[in-house]
Amino acid sequence: MYGGYKKSEDPDLVREVKTHKRPWEQYQETDYPSEWDWRNISGQSYVSVARNQHIPQYCGSCWAMGSTSAVADRYIIGRSNKTGVVDTGFILSVQNLIDCGGAGSCAQGGEDIPVYSYMHKHGIPHETCNNYQALDQECTDFNQCGTCWGFGNCYPETNYTLYKVSDYGQISGRDQMMSEVYHKGPISCCIKATDTLEHFDGGYVYTEYSPYWRTFCNHVISVAGWGMDPTVGEYWVVRNSWGTYWGEKGWFRLPTSKAFPNDPSKSGNDYNLAVERSCGWADPIVD
Repeated sequence: MYGGYKKSEDPDLVREVKTHKRPWEQYQETDYPSEWDWRNISGQSYVSVARNQHIPQYCGSCWAMGSTSAVADRYIIGRSNKTGVVDTGFILSVQNLIDCGGAGSCAQGGEDIPVYSYMHKHGIPHETCNNYQALDQECTDFNQCGTCWGFGNCYPETNYTLYKVSDYGQISGRDQMMSEVYHKGPISCCIKATDTLEHFDGGYVYTEYSPYWRTFCNHVISVAGWGMDPTVGEYWVVRNSWGTYWGEKGWFRLPTSKAFPNDPSKSGNDYNLAVERSCGWADPIVD
């Protein structure tokens, strides 16, 4: 298990809350630039930090890392639009999700959509309420939000902010993904992580052949933009949750379905770990 993706079997899970049209229902593909990267918009980054789900021990929490990172990015973008303040240090509590969200666990994995559902109904606190420990724990008041004042004197906090989302749902395909990322911010997506990807050390657009419709996903990441490579063509900008020492400072690039324009024998989807098959989005309530 590289990341920990497991699709929810909860029959009561609401997979979409949509109160207004999405960008991909309003705008055409030609409205978008050839390159867009939330790490560098006119010299300013709007993305939260890259994280490592595998410390202080192994934990299959990619479902929580990818989803909360995408929402944190959107919160940073939304707050900047309202106040002019860019706080890229904003992080949501993955451990709170593991303990109390009912969306997944370290041992069994999970999925991004149940995270958004939990954030819609309940909300999750900042990372400083419950720091990441890579453990499956009970949902106690302390694990909702707690602190310690002196050795052995730990107690739950009651006055803290819960960060929620309004609308959320699923998308797939290059055009819907590009529209969501451009107009709203980063999204979560599921990919097929492999042994080769695990040892990727950066420097090029990552490509690995795997026929699209035979490819299953096992790992959730977040997509924060796209760009152009002289050899591969169009690619996605992807953040992983395996630490900044991995890949390109915790990031990597995957071909889009429109990659390899000079090689008609190749389909970009067969070389991008099926990143365009299953993605999720959520709109944070910035206030």
